[in-house]
Amino acid sequence: MRPSRRMYLVAVTLAALPFGGRASAQSTPDWKYEIGVRTTFMMSTMPLSELGGGFADLPAGGKALPHSSSIFVLWPLGAHTRVGIETLVGNSYPESATQMLFQGSGLTVEYQTGGTWFAAVGLQAGGMIVSATQSPTASVEGDRLGTGEHYKESGAFLAPQIGIGRRMGRYDVRLVGKQIWQFKANGLGSFDAAYAGISVGRLMG
Repeated sequence: MRPSRRMYLVAVTLAALPFGGRASAQSTPDWKYEIGVRTTFMMSTMPLSELGGGFADLPAGGKALPHSSSIFVLWPLGAHTRVGIETLVGNSYPESATQMLFQGSGLTVEYQTGGTWFAAVGLQAGGMIVSATQSPTASVEGDRLGTGEHYKESGAFLAPQIGIGRRMGRYDVRLVGKQIWQFKANGLGSFDAAYAGISVGRLMG
């Protein structure tokens, strides 16, 4: 684990501590599942230079504006725990020489505190396909799948996340922070980065 990732996890865990609370609306018995969406923007540099072959790191922000989004369906498991499935898609705009794209899905487990204002801690794990494109002058060496300008592989990912938000009737709206780690056959991949944004969910049933 890179030091910056470790510091990120410590910081977000400490940020969530003051928001513990009593059980409330999330234990309402008249809902069967929750559906929602999350939209986040990349907040750290994606180390694509580790791919070699002339690839450059992809910074946060700028014209490329790397971002990710997901759709989730969660079912209650007791008053505070939710489990379900969640997609994970991310990309950058083509205004930079280096571009990235990933698509994945997996299982999500989430714990929420009670109260109108609440904190949530979750973990998503699953499979992911990642790709990166560099300017036409770049080439990718080694046994990776590519054309000299394109890199693509599949593997697993792990994405811990935290959120702080407010419940409004059958909706919950929160600010979220997420770290995505991408893994390949021989270890940590080059598509890991931190993200922050908003999540909106609705209780159904």
